[in-house]
Amino acid sequence: MRAKITGTSHMYVSCNMYLMALVELAFTSLTLAYPQPSVYVTYTAQYDNSSVSVDTLSCGSVLSSEGYTTYGSIPRYPYVAGYYGENTTCGQCYSLNYESTYLTVQVIDYYGGGFALPTEAYAWLTTGSTDGPITGEGITAYLADGPFNCN
Repeated sequence: MRAKITGTSHMYVSCNMYLMALVELAFTSLTLAYPQPSVYVTYTAQYDNSSVSVDTLSCGSVLSSEGYTTYGSIPRYPYVAGYYGENTTCGQCYSLNYESTYLTVQVIDYYGGGFALPTEAYAWLTTGSTDGPITGEGITAYLADGPFNCN
C-alpha cells in the first residue's frame, strides 16, 4: 500500500530531501581527504628562482601543456613542491600542517625524500624559520581531492 503525500507534508519531504542532498554534496566536496604518513619537509634553493623554465622539472611536460613556461608563471608559485610521488602526482596539491600553520602546495617536480619547498614557502610554513628539515609527528600532509585542486 502506498501513502499519498499531499499539501504541506509533500513540501516538507521535498525540503528534507533537498537539504540532505546539499549536506551530501558538502561532504563529498571536501578537499582534504588523504593523510600521508611519515611526512618529511625540507627546503631547497632549486625552486627559489621564478624565471627558471618548467622544462627543467620532472613535471615539465604536464606544466607546459597547461601553458606554464617558468616557475613564476605557475599560479601557486612560490607555494610549490618537489615530492617523492610518481609522475601521476604532477599538479596534485597537498595541504601541509605544521604547528597549526597550514600551507597548500602544488607538486611540480620529483623529490626523492619527501616534500621540498622553495625557501620562501618553507619559511612561511615554519613562521620564519629555515632550520630544518621538519619530520615526525609535528607535520602532517593531506592530498587535496583531485588534480589541480589547490583552493
